Amino acid sequence: MADARQRTTFGNVFRFTIRGLGLTGLLAAAVGGVLLATELPAVGWPTDGETFDKVKVAGTALWNNYYAAFHSNFGGNAKVASWVLGVGVIAVALWLLVELVSALTLVTGRRTAVGANGYLQTGLAVALVVLVNVWSFSHYRRYDCTKDHQFTLPQDVRDELKQVTRPTDVIVLKMRKPDAANAANSSIDDSLVSAADRKVTEKVRDLVDLFREIGPQFKVTVLDTTDEGYLDQLDSATKASPTLRTAIETAPENSIFFHADGKVQRLSFAEFYLLDKTASQEQVERPGGTTQAKNKNLVLIPQGIRPFADHIFKLGEKKPKVGLLIIHPFFASQSSGDEEADRYTSGGLRRMLERNGFDVVDVFTRRGLGRGAGTPAGDTFAESELAALENSYTALSSRQPRFELQLMMFQKTKDTVDREPLDQITKKLEFLRFNKSFDTEQDRKEASEFLAANVKSLQDRIKSNQEELDKVRPKYLEALKNERATEARRTTDVKLKLGRAVADCDVLIVPRQTTPNLVTGDFLPPAIYSLTEDQADVVKDFVKAGKPVLGLFGAVNPSDARPIPGFGPDALEAVFTRLGFEFSNLTVMYDAETRAMVEQSGETLRAGGTVTVPPLLFDVPKGEKAANPIAEAMRVSGRTAAGQAELRRNWFRPIYLSPSVAAKQKFVATIAESSKESWGEEKPVPDGEYVPEFTPAKPDDPKRGTHNEERKGPFPIGAAIERTVPVEWLNPVPGAAHDAALVGDAVGGWAAFLPMSLADPSDYLSALPKDKRPDLPTVRIAVYGHGGLIAGKNLDPAHEKLIVHTLNWQLKRDDRLPKDLPAEEKWQYPRVNLDERQSLYWRLGTAIGLPLVCAYFGVLMLMLRKVR
Repeated sequence: MADARQRTTFGNVFRFTIRGLGLTGLLAAAVGGVLLATELPAVGWPTDGETFDKVKVAGTALWNNYYAAFHSNFGGNAKVASWVLGVGVIAVALWLLVELVSALTLVTGRRTAVGANGYLQTGLAVALVVLVNVWSFSHYRRYDCTKDHQFTLPQDVRDELKQVTRPTDVIVLKMRKPDAANAANSSIDDSLVSAADRKVTEKVRDLVDLFREIGPQFKVTVLDTTDEGYLDQLDSATKASPTLRTAIETAPENSIFFHADGKVQRLSFAEFYLLDKTASQEQVERPGGTTQAKNKNLVLIPQGIRPFADHIFKLGEKKPKVGLLIIHPFFASQSSGDEEADRYTSGGLRRMLERNGFDVVDVFTRRGLGRGAGTPAGDTFAESELAALENSYTALSSRQPRFELQLMMFQKTKDTVDREPLDQITKKLEFLRFNKSFDTEQDRKEASEFLAANVKSLQDRIKSNQEELDKVRPKYLEALKNERATEARRTTDVKLKLGRAVADCDVLIVPRQTTPNLVTGDFLPPAIYSLTEDQADVVKDFVKAGKPVLGLFGAVNPSDARPIPGFGPDALEAVFTRLGFEFSNLTVMYDAETRAMVEQSGETLRAGGTVTVPPLLFDVPKGEKAANPIAEAMRVSGRTAAGQAELRRNWFRPIYLSPSVAAKQKFVATIAESSKESWGEEKPVPDGEYVPEFTPAKPDDPKRGTHNEERKGPFPIGAAIERTVPVEWLNPVPGAAHDAALVGDAVGGWAAFLPMSLADPSDYLSALPKDKRPDLPTVRIAVYGHGGLIAGKNLDPAHEKLIVHTLNWQLKRDDRLPKDLPAEEKWQYPRVNLDERQSLYWRLGTAIGLPLVCAYFGVLMLMLRKVR
């Protein structure tokens, strides 16, 4: 066989050397460029000017940075990287120059014409393939062959997404700590949560891929707190937005964040795909008759694409503002830092609502409550803080001159005692009323020491007072810059002030925490929460505007009433009564609480802590009506924690609804009930040897058959309604006509249209001519029989869900309520549990079996070639 190898010549060696140098230079240039890019400041593409000018500006900036790095104007490895890049570029340029000269030499030869033609055709083919692939990225067709078109966006969502042109970051956050639902019980198997998180992350990626078809403006980043590079990824994703970083760092659970133009919205995994733990687990019997939860198929309840898409469409929308109508800063949502006081504050409510996209504002209905009954008010937190700072500043400022005057007098007295003769001291000090005789030097010494101690004490007090004054003065001056608060303090009209304070709120919460701890007799008299007629009118006007109110009415103790001077009947309770709510004077109690009152009398017992009471029941019988939307949301939320997200709370007040209003509701008005083990007590506060205990009502008791009958449970402890505003609130004529009709008089001819059988003035609308019917707004009102549902430094997960679901429903954001689906519409993912032996077989099969299969087919191919 002839030797086909080429002879080693100088030309072969030169070409090999140049090509090796060029490849090495290409590698060096790439490494140097990357290193230099990490050291130098970023160069942005100019937004103004023609394309040529933009290229020129950007190129000039790059060259200036390189030049500065080459001359050691940047720290780190910038100079070394610039040298590596420069040498690499020179080497590549030399290689390309030699190749260009060689190509021109070969092309001029007749013998290489055919080879050049072949190179040209190959180049054209490669260029065609590249161009076709580039064109295909923006010109393609996708076919969704799934049964329910799971990978196709609804047309209405596509149309809305086309209107979104701003760059939008989608951050998927997977946290190490359990989410809020699972935090209620640490014994829950977290493998289900981890598996659900992985699937939800996949679903988010799939969904965002569909969004990208609309345009390239969506960028997805997955952050996993268990990854080693989590902090670096977090820095990279949030370097342009501190707001986004804060939202991620304070997230309470696994979440999806949407960020654009400095605005951030959060969507929890449960709002996108809800893990159904109840359906994902089954109870299996163990030896001994016990049962244990065992994982089966992973079941997720899809909540639809709409909640996900709405967070993008409404990224810039105003956050709903919650007005918290409380009586004193002691109950405010700003935590005091005092553990004992934090049991009464609403700090946990504020943090929870802010995490869920709400704003919170405190409004105080009393002023000077600590000095007695107080006076009605309508102060915002800024006004209250300004008043407190002003009082402190005034007290400290007025105290300083008095201290200085006292110090001067004591110093003058001490000088007299130290310097004057003994027989002159008493005479000299008569005007100071310094009652002491000076007969000996010992008397002088004792008086001097006494006066020196007083001088030192006053000097310390002056110094301390000045330090406090120096701290308060800048805060007071800064608070005075709040013109709105300063101007509001000059307003004496309580109704006007309160109306202005809540005018921009979207929903009001009115808490009345009367039962912090009944076991130890800790009971706040309901009278201190009473609102005046003017204050109640503000709440009424709020409802007349179509805005919702959430009332939290604590238990009462009518048999042990403690009247407070200056407090009249509660006008606010009358407003809710007109809306259709009926309040009982009973308190829901359990036998366990009675035992605790006997066994732990006089000891501190945290409400809802040591005494374990049965959970509230949200499965209220529906009959022919739809389920209560809040109760249904709580029931679905409970499935996410396998029944562990239970709401347990002591000392509820029963809440009923008038039959006429309840009949008009499309759903069951009652949200939750106490268990059958509960009973109603009229006097819930222990007193001396008295301990509440259940005593059935006697047959002749006038309370029998009423809401105040002491009986066994269940009791309704919360209700929600959707109704029109009472007609007489907007137009007093129907109400007046109703009263006149009862006495046989007519008002303006309206009585002719008002049937006597209609007891509710709102019912008169159907009897009035259409042209005389007022336009009544529809409002959603909710009431719970406990003021402590929002109290505490931190809220339990069940309390959080109840409040959030209630507010979302009241604000008509029904799409944010979790929804259950039929079993056939849920996503199910089979899970295979392998024992150690089965797992070993599968590992051996993949490690050895697959290579053997490949070798088998390879031998078959060789045998086939031999046969041919």
